[in-house]
Amino acid sequence: MSAQENKVLARYYLERIFNHKSLAVIDEFYSPDVMDHSPLTGFALGLEGYRSQITLFLATFPDLVVEYQDFTCEADRVFSRYTLTATHQGEFAGIAATGKRVRVSGMDMLRFKEGKVVEHWSELDLFGLMQQLGASPA
Repeated sequence: MSAQENKVLARYYLERIFNHKSLAVIDEFYSPDVMDHSPLTGFALGLEGYRSQITLFLATFPDLVVEYQDFTCEADRVFSRYTLTATHQGEFAGIAATGKRVRVSGMDMLRFKEGKVVEHWSELDLFGLMQQLGASPA
C-alpha cells in the first residue's frame, strides 16, 4: 500500500475504535503479532494485549472523544496528533472513578505492512492526566 493509503486507513481505524467504540476494527486492521510500544504497562503482548488495553481505557472513559489535529505519513508509517476529552468513570492506574472531565494531548505512530498495523507507538500526556485526576501535584 502507498503511504497515502496507509494514512487513510489509519484515520479510519482510529476514528472507528475511539470515537465509535468499535473494537472489532482492532482484529480487522491489526496484525496478530503487533508490537505495541505503549506507556501503559501490565498488558500481554500482541493483539490480545492491545485489545485489553483499549477495552480497559474505553471502560474507564466511556464518553471518550478524540479530536485529531494532524495526520502525516512517511513510507510505511503514519503519525497522528490528537486531543482527547472524557469523563473519568472507572478505575485508572489505581485511582477510583472521580467523575472529573479530562482533556489530554497525545501522539501515535502506526507502522503498516500489507494493510495491517504491525507496530504501534503511543505517547499520551499521562502526567497531565494524573494531575487532572488529582493524583499528582500541580
